[in-house]
Amino acid sequence: MKYITLTLFLTSLVFSKSKTEKIIEDFLIARYSGDTTKVKEMVSEDFLYKNVPYSGLNFTTENENGNFVVTGYINKLDTINISSIGIGDTIHEIDNKRIDELILPITGPINSTIKMIVTKSGDTTFNTEIAKLARIQVKEDVTSFLYNISEYNSQWYEFDLNIIQILSKKNISMVYYKWNGIKNKDGPIYEFYRMEYIKTDRKTGLVKSLEGLWSQTQFLDQLK
Repeated sequence: MKYITLTLFLTSLVFSKSKTEKIIEDFLIARYSGDTTKVKEMVSEDFLYKNVPYSGLNFTTENENGNFVVTGYINKLDTINISSIGIGDTIHEIDNKRIDELILPITGPINSTIKMIVTKSGDTTFNTEIAKLARIQVKEDVTSFLYNISEYNSQWYEFDLNIIQILSKKNISMVYYKWNGIKNKDGPIYEFYRMEYIKTDRKTGLVKSLEGLWSQTQFLDQLK
């Protein structure tokens, strides 16, 4: 696996990088290189990665015989947001479309309603249930984060990482970067831009948390 790292900060390139900027640069390179050993050394034991939020339904499913069976919830439910869809329930239709007719993922404005035809777990009676799209943000601990960066890296033949800007205040930094990669030699190029908050421990320099920021892409998804 190869990588190219280019850096551009608000300050002139003639100035040396700060300790925090060097930590962030090394962390991002190790992350996208799939170097789980290096990343594990750089994060705290209570590290938390908050993925880029999106608008969607707050449950996970598996496809079973052409229907969706609910397997769990993404964000924790509270006493205010109690779901009418339970684990083990089967979804047969969404907004008057069979599951095999759907265009996935399901998108729209937060709090917009989605109509579903459902059979409850252990029952064969068809019911109409209404769910609302919510702001979903998947959270990962150290173990999950390390597994996912390894899986992501294994998909790519080569990539470039261009760190465009880092802004820091105390122990919180905002990093803006561009990533592009190919899955095989001479294959098509895939790319994305991303902004993330990175929080470090001021004493140890370990990365405590990483959070992806809501962008125009997530906004436009709500208009589809």
